[in-house]
Amino acid sequence: MSDDFPSRVRRARERLMLDRKEFAQLLKVSEKTVQNWELGKSLPRNRMGALEQYLEPSAPALDPLAAIEQRVRDSGLFAGDALDKAIQLAKEAYIADHAPESVDHHHQSPRAQRGA
Repeated sequence: MSDDFPSRVRRARERLMLDRKEFAQLLKVSEKTVQNWELGKSLPRNRMGALEQYLEPSAPALDPLAAIEQRVRDSGLFAGDALDKAIQLAKEAYIADHAPESVDHHHQSPRAQRGA
């Protein structure tokens, strides 16, 4: 296992947009276990197979939009056209939240505001 294992675990969890508790539930381990992995205090013993599917960069579960769609479907709150609309809105919100911030041309530096 490589030295960057803790950051790989954290990045995988963040790509899935899960907190430690949710990620732990997904892997059927304790939240403390996930914390220890992310801090480099321990390595997985018997859950490595379950974890590897999320660490693999090509795994579909690591696609944030696919993860969003799956979470909306799994919620059981929507069906039919409402499900499709909820998925669309959730994906649009994700994209809007993760788009690079536009440059604010009206914002001036403190020095420019003082007339320096």
